[in-house]
Amino acid sequence: MVVLNSNNNFSPFTPKIEVFEVIGGLIGNEALEVQNYLYRCLDEGKCYQIVDLEQASQIDGIGIALFENFISRGLQIRIINVKPEIKSVISMAKKESLFRIIYNEKDRAKAASLFKRDILEKKVLAEEGSMKKRHHIR
Repeated sequence: MVVLNSNNNFSPFTPKIEVFEVIGGLIGNEALEVQNYLYRCLDEGKCYQIVDLEQASQIDGIGIALFENFISRGLQIRIINVKPEIKSVISMAKKESLFRIIYNEKDRAKAASLFKRDILEKKVLAEEGSMKKRHHIR
């Protein structure tokens, strides 16, 4: 289940960073719900997302592929509050590259601040046309 945090107004920054939380897990149909949400973000040009996994307990191949897919499309994603069992599944899948997008920060505002710093330092600002959107909006 995807729950949008209504207190994600971190917008003294440009660009706008949004935070959403996953409850349950990133497996099966739950991962597909997160995928649908991220597709909407992609369609709307909301390219800076922080995913809070504090209440997520599992991830499977679908959940891992979901992150890889959106990162390859140009969506800038950072993950916070990742439990050890989720990290171990990512390691077993040999997808340690995802660890580069995991912040050890627990506080959403601090995570947004780190993300902003990453954006400014690494110039990961999405240029117009650099995100690979869907061919047909659903």
